Amino acid sequence: MNMAITLQHDAYRDGIKSCDNKAETYQAVLAHTLMASKLAAKDTSFLDQKLNMDLLAFSLGGSVFSKYVDGAYDPSADYWKLTADGRLLYDGQASLVDENGEVLISFKDMELGKNTQIEGALLYLLGVDPKDERKVQEVRDLMVSSGLQHSDSEYSDDWMWRGIYEISQEGADEKPKKTNLLEENKDKEINMRIAMNVFGNSMSSLVFASYYNGTVDTEIARFLGKDLGEYSQEREVYSGVRDRYTRLYAAKEDFYASMVPIVDLEKGYCITLPFMEKYDGHYENWDYMHYGFDLSRKDGSQGDAIFAGIGGKVIAENWYPGTNKDGAGNSLRVEYGFSFEGSFIGCGIYGEYLHMQDQSKFNVGDMLAPNDRIGKIGGTFGYAPHLHFDMLTRGVSFQASTMALLFRKDFDLENINRITALDDTWWNGVGARNNAYDPNKLFEMYFKHKFKLKGE
Repeated sequence: MNMAITLQHDAYRDGIKSCDNKAETYQAVLAHTLMASKLAAKDTSFLDQKLNMDLLAFSLGGSVFSKYVDGAYDPSADYWKLTADGRLLYDGQASLVDENGEVLISFKDMELGKNTQIEGALLYLLGVDPKDERKVQEVRDLMVSSGLQHSDSEYSDDWMWRGIYEISQEGADEKPKKTNLLEENKDKEINMRIAMNVFGNSMSSLVFASYYNGTVDTEIARFLGKDLGEYSQEREVYSGVRDRYTRLYAAKEDFYASMVPIVDLEKGYCITLPFMEKYDGHYENWDYMHYGFDLSRKDGSQGDAIFAGIGGKVIAENWYPGTNKDGAGNSLRVEYGFSFEGSFIGCGIYGEYLHMQDQSKFNVGDMLAPNDRIGKIGGTFGYAPHLHFDMLTRGVSFQASTMALLFRKDFDLENINRITALDDTWWNGVGARNNAYDPNKLFEMYFKHKFKLKGE
C-alpha cells in the first residue's frame, strides 16, 4: 500500500525545479493523501506517522491543509545535492542543487535529455566521457561501493538507479524484493575519497572546490596564526590532485588578500544606524531589526565611491525599490566568491549595498573585483545620504570555514543573529532562514578599523 501511495505522489512530480514546484508539490501531497484516505477505509495498518499527519491536516479543511503542505514538504528536494562542505548526495534527479534547493547545474546545462538521468549527471560531474566504457564502468562501481542499489541485470549498461524493480536479496533462499530505488538510495553519499583518487583531475571545478574549500581555509588560517576551531577541516590531498589543489589554494588566498574597504576610510565615515538597532520612524509595522549598518560622511555629503570590497558576482539589483522611506533604492546584492578554472565558486555569503546615488553600471551575472567602483553614496528614496551595507548567509548552504575566517572568533553558528527574508522574491522565490552578521566586525578584523557611532 505504501508503494502505491508513493507512486501516486511521484506521478505529479516532474523532477524539474521551476516556479511551479510549490503547486506541483501540493498536488502530489493531495493525491497521495486522497489515496491513503480511501485505502484507510478498509485497512489502517499501513499508516505511518507522516500519513496520519497528512490525513489529520486534510480533515481540517483546505486552507489548513495548504499551510501544512507548505511547512511540511520541501518542493525542491529531488536532485543530486552538493553540500556546503563538499559532500555529494543522491537525491533522485540529475540536476545538482545546494542544501537550500537552489539549482547549481541543471540537467539541461549538463546536456541531458531528462532530469532522471542519474548516471549521466554523475558522469558529467566527474568529467567522464559517456563513450569511455572503462571510465563509465568505474563510475558505476563507485556508485555501488557508495551503497547505491540498482536494478537487477547481468549487464551494467541496463542498470537503473531509480524506479521500482524486483531486486535480488542476499542468500539463495531469499526471494527478490520489490524495491523503490528512489527511496532506497535517497541521501546516499558518493564516496568522495574514491572519487577524488580516480576522477580528481577531471571532475567539475565546483565539486572539486567544494570538497577542498574547508581544507584550504584551514591552511590559510594556520598561515595567519588563526585557529578555525570546529570549522577546521583537513582532508587528505592525494598526490594525483596536488597541482590542482595548489591552484585552488592560490585562488582562495587571493580572494582574502585582495579585499579592500567598501568606502574610503580617510573621508570621515561614521555609523548613523548600528547593526541590529530598531528602526526609528519608518518600517514601524515591521518587526525587524536593522540587520546591517548605515555609513555616512560626518558632513552629510554624497557622491563618494562605493567599492565592492570583496570579489564576487552580482545576483540582484534594485530588487525592492519601494516608495518614500521603505525601499532599498539603487542597490546591488553580491554573492562573494572567486574564480577557479573559469568557474565562479560562490561562498554562500552575500553583501548588500543600498541607497546608491545612481543605478550601478554592473548587472546581474557580472563578476566584481574588490576594487571595482559599484556606485556612489546617495540617499535614494528619501533618505539622508548614506550607504546601508549588510552581510548575510542563507539557510545552511554556505561555507562555514570561510565565514569563520572572515569573522574569526565573532562567528558562531549557534549564536548568530537570525532574520527572515521580508519577501521571498529577494531569493528568487526560494524562502530560507537568513543569518545576519555585523559588518563592523569584518572591518575591525581585516582592516584594523572600527567605525564609530555618530557623535562619538
